Amino acid sequence: MTLDFIAHRGDSARFPENTLCAFSGAIDAGADGVECDVRLDRAGRPRVFHDDDTLRLTGVPGGFADHPPERLDALRVSAEPIPDLAAVAALLRAAAAVRPLTWNVEFKPTSHAAAVVAACLPTLAPLAAAGVTVVVSSFDPRVIAALQHSATSFKIALLYDDLLALRALRWLPRADALDLHPRHDLVDAPHVAEYGRPGRAFRCWTVDEPAEALRLAALGVAAVVTNRPGPLRAACAAQRQASSAP
Repeated sequence: MTLDFIAHRGDSARFPENTLCAFSGAIDAGADGVECDVRLDRAGRPRVFHDDDTLRLTGVPGGFADHPPERLDALRVSAEPIPDLAAVAALLRAAAAVRPLTWNVEFKPTSHAAAVVAACLPTLAPLAAAGVTVVVSSFDPRVIAALQHSATSFKIALLYDDLLALRALRWLPRADALDLHPRHDLVDAPHVAEYGRPGRAFRCWTVDEPAEALRLAALGVAAVVTNRPGPLRAACAAQRQASSAP
């Protein structure tokens, strides 16, 4: 069974999360793709950063969108700058010239969903021709709806860490066309049977243990999002080889 290994915020077990070195490190480690978080700065520029406050990652307090853009330019995540979306796109485009890659872009929850989509699409749309499979995901149904109403050709996925979040499928347009990105422990055979659809992919987060990755692969999950793409792939391959030995 084929299982893709998507690097969670890059190779975040070895490098500062959501930084260019984390993404390049993940690709060098053999990841099938990378996952990143996107939010808009005060000037409406898409930046790759997880938290809505900068304290945890930079040591400087304050709301992410409250900092002037030049202040964000000066902040560092363990000595690494906060990249904008275009910089990550350029890295992925160059790497995809060697082998195809998946880029899972998570749009953070926002009351300005249409603005986020409009700001990011010009960067994301051209990448399919460069060998990058773009999957845009969000926990926020408002973001999912805005993506569905935009002129996108890439896959859109609903993130969830609670089964109640799946109620959004009742009112989202073209819900059966959405991929699903559940927290890994929510997924079992009945869940896949109930929510699986032709053409729908499940990508589960965050999986760092080989036994769990192999359990999900046996259920037909397409990918796991992991902090340790290289070691997890190697451990899964070793366990598969051991189980198939006479």
